[in-house]
Amino acid sequence: MGNDQSLPFLKPDIVNLCLKGKGLKTFPFIIPPDHQITSIDISYNRILEIPPNLKQLHFLDYGHNNIKSISSNLENVLTSYSSLSELNLAGNSLSEIPSSLTTLKTMRSLYINQNQIKEFNLKFKSLQSLDLSCNLLSQFNAITNSLTILNLSFNRLTSLTFFSSNLKELNLSGNDLSELPENICFETLFVLNISYNKIISLKHLSKITPQLEVINFSYNAIKSFPDPLPLTIMNINAIHNQITNMPTLINYTNLKSLLLDENQITTLPSLPPSIVEITLENNSLEECGTISLPIVKQLVMNYNNLESIPCFSNSSITTFSAAFNQISTINISSFTHKIVRLDLSSNNIKILPNELFSLPELKQLILFQNNIYEIPKEIVSSSITVLNISNNPISNLPPMPSSLSLISAHCCNFDNFPETLMFIPCLECIDLSNNRIASFTEPIHSLLHLKTLFFSCNQIEEFPELPFAVKHVDFSQNKIKSIKILASLENILEFDVSHNELIEFIIDAPMPNLISLKMSHNSNLRFTLSFSNFPSLDCLDLSHTNVNINSREPIKKMRELIRSKTYSITPMIKIFSDEKAGYAEMKGNRMTMEDALIIRHMPFFDLYGVIDGHAGYRTSTWTAFKLPQLIEKFETHGLIKAIQNLNTFLQSQNVNDGATIALVLKRGNKLIAVNIGDSRSIVVKKDGSTIPLSYDHKPYEREELEEIRERGSFVEDSRTSGVLSISRAVGDFFLKGVSSCPNIKEFEITDDDFRVVIACDGVFDVLTNDDVGRIVVSEDSPSVAAYKVRNCAYSHLSGDNISVIVFDLHN
Repeated sequence: MGNDQSLPFLKPDIVNLCLKGKGLKTFPFIIPPDHQITSIDISYNRILEIPPNLKQLHFLDYGHNNIKSISSNLENVLTSYSSLSELNLAGNSLSEIPSSLTTLKTMRSLYINQNQIKEFNLKFKSLQSLDLSCNLLSQFNAITNSLTILNLSFNRLTSLTFFSSNLKELNLSGNDLSELPENICFETLFVLNISYNKIISLKHLSKITPQLEVINFSYNAIKSFPDPLPLTIMNINAIHNQITNMPTLINYTNLKSLLLDENQITTLPSLPPSIVEITLENNSLEECGTISLPIVKQLVMNYNNLESIPCFSNSSITTFSAAFNQISTINISSFTHKIVRLDLSSNNIKILPNELFSLPELKQLILFQNNIYEIPKEIVSSSITVLNISNNPISNLPPMPSSLSLISAHCCNFDNFPETLMFIPCLECIDLSNNRIASFTEPIHSLLHLKTLFFSCNQIEEFPELPFAVKHVDFSQNKIKSIKILASLENILEFDVSHNELIEFIIDAPMPNLISLKMSHNSNLRFTLSFSNFPSLDCLDLSHTNVNINSREPIKKMRELIRSKTYSITPMIKIFSDEKAGYAEMKGNRMTMEDALIIRHMPFFDLYGVIDGHAGYRTSTWTAFKLPQLIEKFETHGLIKAIQNLNTFLQSQNVNDGATIALVLKRGNKLIAVNIGDSRSIVVKKDGSTIPLSYDHKPYEREELEEIRERGSFVEDSRTSGVLSISRAVGDFFLKGVSSCPNIKEFEITDDDFRVVIACDGVFDVLTNDDVGRIVVSEDSPSVAAYKVRNCAYSHLSGDNISVIVFDLHN
């Protein structure tokens, strides 16, 4: 390191120095050799020279400094740290590590992950932990007796040729392994991760790893569950394989966690009572015997082929979910009396037994999408707080329990507001969307604790007086002509009265916390809006109205202002002018709204898009503004170039969030669909069937995983870099491994094609393409269809922002 005497000396009492992410190009201190410093963190900088001869230095984090090679000078500096025990060189561009580092006799931990290393033959005599993940290794044999933790994940290994009698943790995730050879042995191995490989079968595990406690072989192609396993086994992750049959596991008395989601298992084996956690979603289970798991609290068996509820009455299970099965009857004797949450959604249930409501601890009952006609009167004596009976042919409600705080009865057969709800003192949330309710026979403002009123897509003509505590109000797609609010509503956050018949809209009281105000598609509504009552407003939709904004007031900075005509378009101001398209969006169960839409008539084509933001809304907002400017032609090559230019622009704006894109261009009888991420577009045919126009970019798909690996990153828990649930997005510049490369599909419209639906994952996480198709084909109006899709996703417990565009293909 140079002799710049203008640099300050590091104070002698500083023994731990952290300069992480300071944007430094040079080391900012002079540190004399006799300094007592023990720890230096200079990661995420651009420092190429560091001080030598620090005899007391034990820890050095020199990761992510764009070091392309270790110069002879840097090599001499590193080897001068005679007490160094932990060295981190991760996230640089190193292709090799100098052999001289093996002379560091005190070295215990070495992190050289996320580099460009193709070969590694160094053997450190005292090294205990070595991380070589996310490199280019095709083989590895540098094993030593001292090594206990080894990470070789996300390399290019096709076979294992080493063994160890001392290794305790081995991570081989994300390689190209097809098997574990029988002739290797890891006698003391406790933890083995072989997820995201190409393994078809696992044999001889009890011989290869006789002391194994934790194994992860998820996301392979294993057809037979490994048998036998070491009797020491405690945790098994077998998610996303092709396992059909399970051996008995009753003798594995140390087994605590068994994750079996996304396989083809038909029967559940005998299980040891030691199990604490078990998951069984997305299998082919048809029946289960008695489940006696005294420690398990939660049992989830969604998306199977169960025709009856398994008996678990002798367990401690408090949460049971068997949604999306073939269950037709509820046998109360199957349940433990400790059950708190019961989800039997999307089954074939017609009758609820009276005894169901005698379960003393039952608080949450989720039953959407069955064939239930009636709720037993015994419910009034229950302790239920949450009741979801959406998508059932129910037309009346009996008296409800006083404990009820949330009721969702979306898409039932209600013609009138159920009067029995008026006598529930604790009621906070009502979802009666997609019914045929025309009026309120009782004043709902007397429900003093009511916070959410969701009455979208009904036949309501008169707007009710709102309770003071209300926060979320949605009366979109009704027949309301007049709204007058004269009393202050200090708590209200969201107010949606779009698609009504409004001719009068008077709010003569402050709404200091109102964030979102939507009154679009009220063509006869004409007045001048003042922001004085709405100081916190962040989203305003005035499209297809004659509402003006008071020009004498200062321009208010908001996330989104939607108009159907305007003289200027900015990132904040959007123009939605296409009458062939319907759209619906809501914040949903998220804290903030991060989605943005594109609905534009371009000179030579129509452009529609859903931009689903994550970790913020800057990327989605900029994309909705900039992308229409960048798309000049109705052609594939131009679209690819537009996406590239968009990402360059986003980088210049220093965005620190990201977004997925689902985009459809229409010209004549041709479509071009573009998608990046997991927002989705589909064609709905006139019979309700669907044709996908997009492909979900998920990190666990093998092709996507290998692309992530090529970009020097990894997949963990089905997430890119362990963070993002998608493999492609725009933005996300601080997240390694994410691609902005789009999928593009051309489609020729036929007479049988009806509409296109574009929606975010907040819809498709809870609804299938065909679910959406059935809703959309049943409505005359694309606007009503969009709202009904949105409302259905919300009632089906979507946990995300929800955004939908529906447009006609023939008009």
